[in-house]
Amino acid sequence: MASDCAAHQHALGSVKPSAGWTPTPVSLAIVLGTLSVGVLASLVGTTRDTTALLSPLAGELEELAALTYRQARRVAVIIIGATVLLVGLAMVVLPGPAIVVIPIGLSILASEFVWARRMLRRVKEQAQRMSNSLGLDEYLPKLNDDSETSETKQNTRR
Repeated sequence: MASDCAAHQHALGSVKPSAGWTPTPVSLAIVLGTLSVGVLASLVGTTRDTTALLSPLAGELEELAALTYRQARRVAVIIIGATVLLVGLAMVVLPGPAIVVIPIGLSILASEFVWARRMLRRVKEQAQRMSNSLGLDEYLPKLNDDSETSETKQNTRR
Protein backbone atom coordinates (compact mmCIF):
# COMPACT_ATOMS: atom_id res chain seq x y z
CA MET A 1 0.00 0.00 0.00
CA ALA A 2 2.88 2.33 0.81
CA SER A 3 4.47 1.68 -2.58
CA ASP A 4 1.18 2.58 -4.32
CA CYS A 5 1.13 5.89 -2.47
CA ALA A 6 4.76 6.62 -3.39
CA ALA A 7 4.06 5.83 -7.07
CA HIS A 8 1.03 8.09 -6.99
CA GLN A 9 3.00 10.96 -5.44
CA HIS A 10 5.76 10.46 -8.03
CA ALA A 11 3.16 10.66 -10.86
CA LEU A 12 1.80 13.91 -9.45
CA GLY A 13 5.26 15.41 -9.29
CA SER A 14 5.36 15.90 -5.58
CA VAL A 15 8.37 13.61 -5.23
CA LYS A 16 11.61 15.20 -6.41
CA PRO A 17 13.98 13.15 -8.56
CA SER A 18 17.20 11.99 -7.06
CA ALA A 19 20.16 14.36 -6.93
CA GLY A 20 21.96 12.56 -9.76
CA TRP A 21 19.11 12.95 -12.24
CA THR A 22 19.95 14.89 -15.46
CA PRO A 23 17.89 15.43 -18.63
CA THR A 24 18.83 13.22 -21.51
CA PRO A 25 20.41 14.68 -24.63
CA VAL A 26 17.39 13.54 -26.68
CA SER A 27 15.03 15.67 -24.58
CA LEU A 28 17.29 18.68 -24.94
CA ALA A 29 17.52 18.17 -28.70
CA ILE A 30 13.72 18.04 -29.02
CA VAL A 31 13.25 21.23 -26.98
CA LEU A 32 15.97 23.09 -28.88
CA GLY A 33 14.63 21.86 -32.22
CA THR A 34 11.12 23.07 -31.37
CA LEU A 35 12.40 26.47 -30.28
CA SER A 36 14.55 26.88 -33.39
CA VAL A 37 11.64 26.01 -35.68
CA GLY A 38 9.50 28.63 -33.89
CA VAL A 39 12.20 31.30 -34.23
CA LEU A 40 12.73 30.50 -37.92
CA ALA A 41 8.99 30.56 -38.60
CA SER A 42 8.62 33.97 -36.98
CA LEU A 43 11.57 35.35 -38.96
CA VAL A 44 10.31 34.02 -42.27
CA GLY A 45 6.71 35.02 -41.49
CA THR A 46 7.53 38.71 -40.98
CA THR A 47 8.16 39.27 -44.71
CA ARG A 48 4.70 37.99 -45.60
CA ASP A 49 2.39 40.31 -47.56
CA THR A 50 -0.66 41.20 -45.47
CA THR A 51 -2.75 42.68 -48.29
CA ALA A 52 -4.06 39.22 -49.09
CA LEU A 53 -5.65 39.14 -45.63
CA LEU A 54 -8.19 41.86 -46.48
CA SER A 55 -11.78 40.77 -46.75
CA PRO A 56 -13.05 40.18 -50.28
CA LEU A 57 -16.08 42.29 -49.30
CA ALA A 58 -14.01 45.33 -48.32
CA GLY A 59 -14.81 47.14 -51.57
CA GLU A 60 -18.49 46.20 -51.44
CA LEU A 61 -19.07 47.08 -47.80
CA GLU A 62 -20.88 50.37 -48.50
CA GLU A 63 -23.13 48.73 -51.08
CA LEU A 64 -23.87 45.89 -48.66
CA ALA A 65 -24.80 48.37 -45.92
CA ALA A 66 -27.13 50.25 -48.28
CA LEU A 67 -28.75 46.99 -49.37
CA THR A 68 -29.26 45.96 -45.76
CA TYR A 69 -30.81 49.35 -44.94
CA ARG A 70 -33.20 49.08 -47.89
CA GLN A 71 -34.26 45.58 -46.86
CA ALA A 72 -34.78 46.62 -43.23
CA ARG A 73 -36.83 49.63 -44.35
CA ARG A 74 -38.93 47.45 -46.62
CA VAL A 75 -39.62 44.95 -43.81
CA ALA A 76 -40.61 47.81 -41.48
CA VAL A 77 -42.96 49.25 -44.14
CA ILE A 78 -44.56 45.83 -44.66
CA ILE A 79 -45.13 45.27 -40.95
CA ILE A 80 -46.42 48.75 -40.13
CA GLY A 81 -48.47 49.19 -43.31
CA ALA A 82 -50.05 45.73 -43.13
CA THR A 83 -50.92 46.22 -39.47
CA VAL A 84 -52.59 49.58 -40.11
CA LEU A 85 -54.40 48.18 -43.16
CA LEU A 86 -55.65 45.13 -41.25
CA VAL A 87 -56.84 47.30 -38.36
CA GLY A 88 -58.68 49.46 -40.91
CA LEU A 89 -60.27 46.40 -42.50
CA ALA A 90 -61.34 45.19 -39.05
CA MET A 91 -62.93 48.59 -38.47
CA VAL A 92 -65.28 47.92 -41.37
CA VAL A 93 -67.23 45.57 -39.08
CA LEU A 94 -66.03 46.98 -35.74
CA PRO A 95 -66.61 50.52 -34.53
CA GLY A 96 -63.96 52.89 -35.83
CA PRO A 97 -63.00 55.17 -38.72
CA ALA A 98 -62.26 52.53 -41.37
CA ILE A 99 -62.66 55.13 -44.14
CA VAL A 100 -59.66 57.00 -42.70
CA VAL A 101 -57.47 54.11 -41.51
CA ILE A 102 -57.55 51.99 -44.68
CA PRO A 103 -56.12 54.76 -46.92
CA ILE A 104 -53.46 55.47 -44.28
CA GLY A 105 -52.39 51.81 -44.36
CA LEU A 106 -52.38 51.85 -48.16
CA SER A 107 -50.30 55.02 -48.26
CA ILE A 108 -47.72 53.45 -45.92
CA LEU A 109 -47.52 50.40 -48.17
CA ALA A 110 -47.51 52.62 -51.27
CA SER A 111 -44.17 54.07 -50.23
CA GLU A 112 -42.60 50.73 -51.26
CA PHE A 113 -45.04 48.78 -53.43
CA VAL A 114 -46.61 49.59 -56.80
CA TRP A 115 -49.70 47.43 -56.15
CA ALA A 116 -50.50 49.52 -53.08
CA ARG A 117 -50.07 52.73 -55.10
CA ARG A 118 -52.55 51.47 -57.67
CA MET A 119 -55.01 50.44 -54.99
CA LEU A 120 -54.64 53.79 -53.23
CA ARG A 121 -55.19 55.53 -56.56
CA ARG A 122 -58.46 53.61 -57.01
CA VAL A 123 -59.57 54.57 -53.50
CA LYS A 124 -58.81 58.23 -54.26
CA GLU A 125 -60.72 58.06 -57.55
CA GLN A 126 -63.75 56.49 -55.84
CA ALA A 127 -63.63 59.17 -53.14
CA GLN A 128 -63.51 61.82 -55.88
CA ARG A 129 -66.51 60.28 -57.66
CA MET A 130 -68.46 60.07 -54.41
CA SER A 131 -67.68 63.69 -53.54
CA ASN A 132 -68.76 64.75 -57.04
CA SER A 133 -72.07 62.90 -56.70
CA LEU A 134 -72.70 64.49 -53.28
CA GLY A 135 -71.70 67.96 -54.48
CA LEU A 136 -68.61 68.12 -52.25
CA ASP A 137 -66.06 68.25 -55.07
CA GLU A 138 -64.77 71.70 -54.09
CA TYR A 139 -63.69 70.36 -50.66
CA LEU A 140 -61.37 67.61 -52.00
CA PRO A 141 -58.19 68.27 -53.98
CA LYS A 142 -58.24 67.31 -57.63
CA LEU A 143 -56.36 64.19 -58.65
CA ASN A 144 -53.74 64.68 -61.33
CA ASP A 145 -52.92 61.87 -63.75
CA ASP A 146 -49.16 62.56 -63.75
CA SER A 147 -48.63 61.33 -60.17
CA GLU A 148 -49.01 57.64 -61.01
CA THR A 149 -46.62 57.74 -63.96
CA SER A 150 -43.93 59.57 -61.97
CA GLU A 151 -44.35 57.15 -59.05
CA THR A 152 -44.04 54.19 -61.41
CA LYS A 153 -40.88 55.67 -62.96
CA GLN A 154 -39.42 56.28 -59.53
CA ASN A 155 -40.12 52.70 -58.45
CA THR A 156 -38.49 51.21 -61.56
CA ARG A 157 -35.27 53.10 -60.73
CA ARG A 158 -34.98 51.30 -57.34
